[in-house]
Amino acid sequence: MSLKNLFRPGALALSLALLASTSVSLAAMDELYSESVWKFNAGEEFSGASGNLDVSSDALTLSYDFSDGGKYVSADVRYELTPADKELRFKVNADRPLRIAVRFIDSTGQTFQHTKPYISANQTQQYRFDLEKIAEVKSWGGSKDGKVHYPVKVLRICVNAPSYEYARNGSVTFTDVEINR
Repeated sequence: MSLKNLFRPGALALSLALLASTSVSLAAMDELYSESVWKFNAGEEFSGASGNLDVSSDALTLSYDFSDGGKYVSADVRYELTPADKELRFKVNADRPLRIAVRFIDSTGQTFQHTKPYISANQTQQYRFDLEKIAEVKSWGGSKDGKVHYPVKVLRICVNAPSYEYARNGSVTFTDVEINR
């Protein structure tokens, strides 16, 4: 949380609660801070994908359609991660196997992508990403030096286009999105 947010209505109470807590729910922060609104991203750099993002009080549902191409769709949120943040975790449920990716975009625009498979259709799976290991994967853009330049400015939760043996459209629900400190 940046210092400028401490002066927003209700922010001091949230800040004190965060100091006493070990996890921060992004959904709760989204309700408080207008600059951290979840956005749908169709991965326009690879044309063809479409979809929608439905944000409710307890879930993000990302609908996707890769019938006309594309490589990914995502739910993006502007949120400043610092070295004090230790883990990103969330639960996933989808109707078919998929590849789920999380992209961390740092203050230079450099992107670090972590990918994990979702293998059990219609079963909730827990995902955890160790934030101390953000830089242990391939990166691109920004400073192009493979080092995380804090703060990380954007979290992008992606659904990668499925292989052709699976349907090219569907939806994925993400719940319990949290940052642990």
